[in-house]
Amino acid sequence: MPTIKMEALRKKKTKKEFENHKSKLKGGAFRLNLYPKDYFEVNPYRSDKPLPPLKKKAEKKQVVKPFKPSSPAKEPGGMKAGTFDPYPTHSNDAYGKRLTKSATIVKGGKSFQPPAGPKSYPVKSIITSHVVRCKFSRKFGPDSHLKR
Repeated sequence: MPTIKMEALRKKKTKKEFENHKSKLKGGAFRLNLYPKDYFEVNPYRSDKPLPPLKKKAEKKQVVKPFKPSSPAKEPGGMKAGTFDPYPTHSNDAYGKRLTKSATIVKGGKSFQPPAGPKSYPVKSIITSHVVRCKFSRKFGPDSHLKR
């Protein structure tokens, strides 16, 4: 087992070796400046000048004026917009209550029933069919053996 003295000596020795190594180093880490740099600065609005002091806004006291209408109130039915008589009172519906239609439910309890008949299928556009026709006519047309 190492004694306390030997442990202390080993620590001193490693400390001296480390200090010796540090003294031999020159400068910092070696870095090459070969990476591409921006021609312009990243922030074009950056300025080295100090900003001017902030302007303090003077608080304006708001004077509360009482509301005064610009013209006298209109009489009912006397508007210039168009009616000669005041709006008529609501009259009851002469035909009674309207019945609401409920959705018809078919077998299985589902309300949707798709229509019978032929189903639709995806249709290629005219441009696509023309491109395909031109492409294959060049490749497999009657003069295809001459183009090679």
